[in-house]
Amino acid sequence: MKKKSWKALMILLILLVILCIVSYGLYLHHKNKEDELKRIELGKMYHFQNTALEIDCTIADGYVFYNSDAIEMPELVVDLYVYNKEYPEMGVSFENVVDYLKNEYDEQGQPLIYSRPDNITNYIEWYYHNGDEKAWDEKKELMDYLSEKNARKYWEMEYSELVKALSEYEADSE
Repeated sequence: MKKKSWKALMILLILLVILCIVSYGLYLHHKNKEDELKRIELGKMYHFQNTALEIDCTIADGYVFYNSDAIEMPELVVDLYVYNKEYPEMGVSFENVVDYLKNEYDEQGQPLIYSRPDNITNYIEWYYHNGDEKAWDEKKELMDYLSEKNARKYWEMEYSELVKALSEYEADSE
């Protein structure tokens, strides 16, 4: 009788160990799946941000953080010009974007994209709700204007030259 109860106890113990191992494996699988979903979501956020902020990267590389060195400055400056004309109360300057892109993480180690300034978030949302089309239309008009003035193309201009050209363009448009 003792031998039978001892065998039953061993079988029960083995089953309990197997159950623990399987449970732990399921927990790890679920946690890895959650982590992967978070990485995918963060990648999508970076992709939208990089596109709206005119970050020069390939589509495959667009799902990671880029600092301000990768900005296509003339494109973003004109986009921001159009946005600020439409929403002057929410103003976003090129300098705001450069400052925001200085660091990928905040002091707690969290990606800054999760606590992005409201004005930059609003700009990115605008960009994805026909803002890019409005900016493109304005870029075409700006190209025509600069061509009439025999000026360089806007994408060849330095920052200060482009800001001056946009001021003149706006003054002549009124």
